[in-house]
Amino acid sequence: MKILLATFWPFPHSGGIITYVSVVRNTLESQGHQVDILASHPDSHHLYFISKDPKWNGKSVNKTKIRDFIDHVLNRYFNKHFPHVDPWVIWQEAERYTFELAASLFDFASYDLIHTQDVISTRALSRIKPRHVPIVATVHGFYSKELLQDEDIYNENRRLAKKWWKYLCVKESLGAAAAEQIIIPSQWLAKELSKEIAIPYPRMNIIPYGIDMSSLHHQHNQPLANDHSGKIVISCIGRLVLLKGHEILINALGLLKEQRHDFICWMIGDGMLKTELEVYAGQKGLSDHIIFMGERNDVSTLLKETDIVVVPSLHDNLPFVVIEAQLAGKPVIASHVGGIPEMIRHRETGLLFEKGSSVELAEQLLELMNNPSLRQQLGGHAQTWGMTQWNNRNILTKTIDIYHRALEQIQTIQPTTDTIPEGEYGLIRQPGIHRDDVESIFRFEVDILFYTRIWKELLLYLPRDYSIPDTAVMKTLANTGLPE
Repeated sequence: MKILLATFWPFPHSGGIITYVSVVRNTLESQGHQVDILASHPDSHHLYFISKDPKWNGKSVNKTKIRDFIDHVLNRYFNKHFPHVDPWVIWQEAERYTFELAASLFDFASYDLIHTQDVISTRALSRIKPRHVPIVATVHGFYSKELLQDEDIYNENRRLAKKWWKYLCVKESLGAAAAEQIIIPSQWLAKELSKEIAIPYPRMNIIPYGIDMSSLHHQHNQPLANDHSGKIVISCIGRLVLLKGHEILINALGLLKEQRHDFICWMIGDGMLKTELEVYAGQKGLSDHIIFMGERNDVSTLLKETDIVVVPSLHDNLPFVVIEAQLAGKPVIASHVGGIPEMIRHRETGLLFEKGSSVELAEQLLELMNNPSLRQQLGGHAQTWGMTQWNNRNILTKTIDIYHRALEQIQTIQPTTDTIPEGEYGLIRQPGIHRDDVESIFRFEVDILFYTRIWKELLLYLPRDYSIPDTAVMKTLANTGLPE
């Protein structure tokens, strides 16, 4: 099969999606399938292809000119017809339309299937792809829920956070509905999505993550931060963002220091909270015990030097760091949240502590530091279990089966029609693109001319029934009361 892996987000970037995409791509290619990647470029200005075909590899579309115009016309439209919609929501919609338009300039007709990695690209590509090409979507998390876990946002403006949550639920629901089949990595996430945004169970397929075992031994080694001989090494691997719970670990280390001093903690990863966490560690008197190592591409080497791995997340699904630690035979202490309890059996393959409890985390750290045999036992059991559970070969058969199901399903799906009449929501024309009229892309009035080369190209490549706005989104937002 010829398969396109697609994501709205920059690629490569830190986080679990890059690991998942790399594993899926390499595993499929090892079985003779052709796999390309469509993603936003890390520079955020381009949408580009990654392919082993030199004709396609590196091919890109500059999104800037499209985005500038979409920002202008969409803000004008919302301000006139939905004046109370928050600017953040308008920005989110503008980003998705920009992705759709830029993506339409690529040729998807030769692909057997598109495998998306987020609900944004799923909805976007469903609006511009050929009808014969099905979409399988892997949903890696529940972003709406994550927003409510973000205390900085939620406490600053509780009403606004709830309004954003409504919009995100709409976006996640429509994104999931646009896929023929959905892959969910954990039982927990499947239950959350089914409950909150009503994704029907028959379309959900639970396939836990896998990892290429050989890749763990082929990483470039960087020099370690310092000599740690004679000290217990505690590693925390993840982006330095609120939901990863680094502050909880720092508090626990402060309590641990009252009992023992022979430890060092490696904070492996980067993020917006780095400076804040460094200052906080200093305030806790832990500057000599915590090293912020930044992004590393030799995690497997660092894990070999590690005695205990801590995952203090406030919200998480199936973190790859747990998988990597288990395969390295290291004991993991993790918060009892999300899909993590599906990865760790308490006191059999690791330890679980109550979310946010620095006291319980400190107690468990002290227990493992005082008991080397328990560390070895937990790590050994986790490794034995993980070698079977996380082997990427186990997911290949299931994933291919879902691909075939989606290919069969696409043959029976009838195209839907837009039911919003002119006049409602400020719409002045029916959907339908005229190849000589750029304004026909928009169902609302636009106020500036934009007959540049890229817009003329868009008229040639967009489906004839494409239109902006996405009226399914507009109807749902209106019905949920988001525009007050």
